[in-house]
Amino acid sequence: TTSSSSICTEDTQGWFDQRGYDCVWYEVMDGPGCPKYGDQIAHESSTVKGTAYDHCCYCKNAVVASNVSPAVAPSTSETCEDTPGWRDIDGDGCDWYPENDFPGCPIYGTSYTGVMGSAAEECCYCKDPTCEDFNRKCVESSNAWNLNPGETSALCDKAASCSCKTDPYKTVTNFVVNSKETFGLYDECKCNYWLSLCEDRQIGEACDYASEYCCGDKLFSFNENDESMVFIIGNSPQCYYDFSKYVENEFGHKMSSKAIIDDYEYSNPCGRDIWKRSIDENKKSLEAIYNATNGQYWRSNDGWMDETVDHCQWYGISCDDEGHVTGIDLRDNNLVGQFPVYTRDAYFEDAYFEKHPIPESQWYFSKYGLANLYELKTLDLAENKLTGTIEYRPLYNL
Repeated sequence: TTSSSSICTEDTQGWFDQRGYDCVWYEVMDGPGCPKYGDQIAHESSTVKGTAYDHCCYCKNAVVASNVSPAVAPSTSETCEDTPGWRDIDGDGCDWYPENDFPGCPIYGTSYTGVMGSAAEECCYCKDPTCEDFNRKCVESSNAWNLNPGETSALCDKAASCSCKTDPYKTVTNFVVNSKETFGLYDECKCNYWLSLCEDRQIGEACDYASEYCCGDKLFSFNENDESMVFIIGNSPQCYYDFSKYVENEFGHKMSSKAIIDDYEYSNPCGRDIWKRSIDENKKSLEAIYNATNGQYWRSNDGWMDETVDHCQWYGISCDDEGHVTGIDLRDNNLVGQFPVYTRDAYFEDAYFEKHPIPESQWYFSKYGLANLYELKTLDLAENKLTGTIEYRPLYNL
């Protein structure tokens, strides 16, 4: 049996692979033990040599896990109960703390310790706060959000995490192109949680959180010398654009980032150079749909793939005045196969990516497909022979 000291607990600092990615990338893109990518060697500029197997816990631990005796699961504790008759040095009981402190009692938990011990030891609200405690305190604190914005937002973020019980997002760093990007930021449950605070109470900071959990992953570039960051693109730029205009028009709030870099104010989240795709890419996205669903055998494919016909005149396609696709109606048209939400840019079809395929859900490595039709508002694919599912996450205008 391998001793517990063989278990990796911390990734090697300073290591990144030949494409620039740190160890977090492997947690997102590979399975435990990194069977696909674990043999990736360090970049030539990395001060630490070796492979992901050597330096990333996610890759190393699965290798030793089969030799480690399984841990005994801790027993489930009974429902917490306050110590009967407990009083602090001022004579207050456990019921005083929910009204005057945050869950876990970070302020007063040990401040008024008397002969009967501290609140942190004797009161459930302090030693074992519940989801209900966090939710109630979040709502109470939101009434005076501006007085303690940092503390309140942290409290509500804990409440959202407790209520939703979803996996936290990850941030991957690429040291070759100097970028940071999130993976798994979209969270429907947290989106709804923060959206209610944003809309019902018109709290700007709550809208910042809502925009990220509702709109999803984003990418920043960073400067190694001064640690400054610049927002590059979001998973659904149209969604960030809509949030930005809403909060600015409704209550004058300038939207800021919370993920990757806290309180970074977007300089121009609505800039068309950031999120607007060209008309040519609209056309290529439609071509990807045609190729993926056996377009030559559709019941009607009038105009499709004909270079002499404007893509807005292709069967089933509607566009706005600028030529951006706004509607697709291909009901009962013999579409067969998996409808492409994402497709790959040619750059990602080389030999390396043939050997190490990137999941279709990874937006950053995609260029054409349904998710890139940012003006799309209607989609009708009923009564066809499509397989799989179409993830709605990137399609915020529908």
